[in-house]
This record gives sequence, C-alpha cells and structure tokens, in this order.
Amino acid sequence: IASFGGSVVPSELFAFLTCDDQRRAAFVNNLVEFTLAHGFHGIDLGWLYPAPQERVWQYTTKSYVRLLRDLRLACDLNGLVLTVTVPSRPSVIEVNYPVEKLDKYADYVILSTTEFRKLRKTSFIAPLYSCSPGSSNSIVSINLLLTIEINCNMAGLSCGKIVIVIQTMTLTYKLYIQNEYRVGTPALQLKIRPYYKICRKLYSGSLEIWDSNVRSPYAFRDLSWYSYENEKSVKEKVCFVVQQGLGGLAVFYYDEDDPINICGDGQYPLTAIVVAAMNSQYHPP
Repeated sequence: IASFGGSVVPSELFAFLTCDDQRRAAFVNNLVEFTLAHGFHGIDLGWLYPAPQERVWQYTTKSYVRLLRDLRLACDLNGLVLTVTVPSRPSVIEVNYPVEKLDKYADYVILSTTEFRKLRKTSFIAPLYSCSPGSSNSIVSINLLLTIEINCNMAGLSCGKIVIVIQTMTLTYKLYIQNEYRVGTPALQLKIRPYYKICRKLYSGSLEIWDSNVRSPYAFRDLSWYSYENEKSVKEKVCFVVQQGLGGLAVFYYDEDDPINICGDGQYPLTAIVVAAMNSQYHPP
C-alpha cells in the first residue's frame, strides 16, 4: 500500500489540496495514478491532523470527509484498498477525526502506535499491556490493549477494521546514570533510528531484558537504553490481533526493516516474522 502523508506533511497542505472540488479531484487522480503506476494494491491516507485547531474543525472536517468519499469511489473503480492512518489514542481520534466516516469509507483504520514514547523518560516503543496490577509506573499506563478496547467500545471504530503498527525503528535514550535500566528512568536525550542501525550494538555487549507484563523487550549498555520490537514481541502482537479480532498488522516502515541484512537476520526480518506468524496463526506459550 502506498501511504501519503504522515507527521512530516503539514496538515495545511492537505487542507489546501482539498478545499475545492477541482483541486481535490486532481489530487485524488494523482494519488490513484501513482499507486497504479508503481504496482501498489491500495492507498493509505495519513492526514495528521485534519482538525488541529478548534476554529477550523468544521471546515477541515468537511474537506477530510469529501476526500475520503472521493478516494473511496476512485479506489472502488480501480480495485484498490483504502486505508487511513490515525493516532492510537482514542481521545485524539475523537477530537481530530469524524470517526463514523472513517468506519464508513475506509477498508481499514491503521493505529500508528507512535504516541507511547516519552521524550525525557525511558519508555517502551509500543507496549502491548500495562505493568503488573497495582504498579505505580505510569510510563506504560497507556497501552495497546487499552487503546483498542476504548476505540472499539467507545470511539465507535469497528474492531475488524483496526490495524496496529509494527515499528521498525528503535527508541535510543541517553541516560543520566550509567546502567540505570529501569523503565521510566530520566533521560537526557531520545533519538529514533531504524533498528538495523543499532542492532550491532545490541549484539555486542548490551543486556536485553524481556518484560513479561508489557510483552516487550528493552536493552541497555553504559549510558544507552533501547526499546524496539523483536521476534518474540512481534509474535505476541500477532496473537493479540487474532484474539481481539482485529483487521491485521502493518509494518512502518518497510524500507527501514533491514533491507540489506546488516543485522544478519535476513532481509526484512520483522516483516518476515509477521507474515510467517500470521500464516501459522501463532499462539504464544
């Protein structure tokens, strides 16, 4: 699927391209032509966020809905899938998106899972569950299980349309105190890098820890602390998708999933794990 938009594309650009019928029609045609010309099977709309300010909510919402409607018609005519990418947090979705129209026009709604990270405290990249009951650790008080339950039961999204993201990047924190490995430890800096750029550091002396409550790994070495996805955490998310009756999994971003096998785990290792686990209907022990 070809994804258009994302956090680096200003919302104002989408608003400009969709503010009148002629310009919006040309935009839709360009998206479809690009998608077909490059052999993609569908279009993903990543408009973040269509209503960044309350005073423009009504205006941008109408433009967003009209764009979804036109894309739906164009995709149907050309045999393409239509997905939309939105933030994971239900409160953000409700404020910025017309939820009922997402459910009506999109084949799938992709939850980006990028809002779980913390800038100044070590945190998991996409925690599946919270810490153990009674834990005071607020770092993982928001997790995928909670967001899925709220989105399905309160926000009004159809669970069968929800797709969760497997991220190919790594959260790399620089710590204040060497080897202070606890989750929620204050950090000097956060860098976000593709996993293949730090895997050799993980393989050469870093200590990896598996959090059995959150179902995610993390690792640390000296003043560096890492959060990322690995084979075990990806398989856990596959099982979660099956158990919750969700629409599926998406890999963001495919071209950053070690395309030339730098880590030695094969080309596109996370994508390969997702495909293999989904085909085998993996169930964790």
